[in-house]
Amino acid sequence: MFQPYPSPDDPFLGVFLIVYAFIFLIALVFGLAQYVMEAVGLSKIAKSCRYPRPWLAWIPFANSYLIGKLAEVSAVRFGKTKRSYAVWLLTLQIIGTVLSAVPLVVWTALLINGVAVEEYSAAIIAGDSDVMSYAVFATFPLSSVISILSVLQLVVQFLAYHLIFMLFDEKNAILFVLLSLLVSFAFPIILLILSRRAPNLPVDNRTPPISPVEDATA
Repeated sequence: MFQPYPSPDDPFLGVFLIVYAFIFLIALVFGLAQYVMEAVGLSKIAKSCRYPRPWLAWIPFANSYLIGKLAEVSAVRFGKTKRSYAVWLLTLQIIGTVLSAVPLVVWTALLINGVAVEEYSAAIIAGDSDVMSYAVFATFPLSSVISILSVLQLVVQFLAYHLIFMLFDEKNAILFVLLSLLVSFAFPIILLILSRRAPNLPVDNRTPPISPVEDATA
């Protein structure tokens, strides 16, 4: 009988688990390092832009809101239309995270309730067209929605990143945006580099910093 999952007595199972744990540990270390670097750079940039709550850079989801707020500061500075970048980035990230977690929650529930997942997996691997068609059509609507949201989030991120980078290096802003979106670890490095510079904000009161009251009502 075909076994879609390895047997507990399989000698390769232990090796696989060790390799998997090692890779997971490395990814976790790099992920934490990237998160800390991004939080440090973003909080410094928020302080230099006179934003009243730079500590939002350390909080998941709230850091996306902070990026949007800094983009709005830049939009005012350069006379562009002030869109609600903060709300868009926060909303898209929350919805995308929730929808992406749905398949994991469903499969976990199936496993807990003892549903015949092994037979289902075996049928897919064996090329059962009926089961494969069901799997495709069952996941297509959710996958389509997630893909559309991902593209929309990418567009908003591009606009927000570009506005923020323009405050510090208008000439290379587009290059920094492309690097940030194409290379995962480039964004925190760029933030750290730019955080050492002074933002291109006016010295008078024509573009005042965002006050807590204004931020709360935005």
